[in-house]
Amino acid sequence: MLKELELMRRNIAEKAPAVELLETKTGFVGQLESKVELDEVQNALTECQKDIVQQLDEFKQVIQKEIGQSQNDTFKAIDRKADAMDVQQQLDSKADTKAVDVNFAERDQVDELVNNVTSLIEQMDHKCDL
Repeated sequence: MLKELELMRRNIAEKAPAVELLETKTGFVGQLESKVELDEVQNALTECQKDIVQQLDEFKQVIQKEIGQSQNDTFKAIDRKADAMDVQQQLDSKADTKAVDVNFAERDQVDELVNNVTSLIEQMDHKCDL
């Protein structure tokens, strides 16, 4: 096995000069050092995920509050609306047009009777004065 390794080393040494190998090695080492470790990436992703979950939870709470307020407003509006029974009760308590017309007609007759009585009283007073 040592012979094989020695043979590989010679083949490599013959194919590429040592300076090029050193430059390549330096480049690879530099790239490895500039790479971020997997733990750092995982930690950053976890933090980001926590932030997103927190923001979504806050948004959910705001939406639930708004939906609740909207429901309350809707129920209040529904409670203010009259149902058929309320309308019928109001209509039943209102005066009928015919009844009002009859009352006005009777009032006209009473007014005419008052005018006649007043006129008769004036006539009697006038005759008594003579």
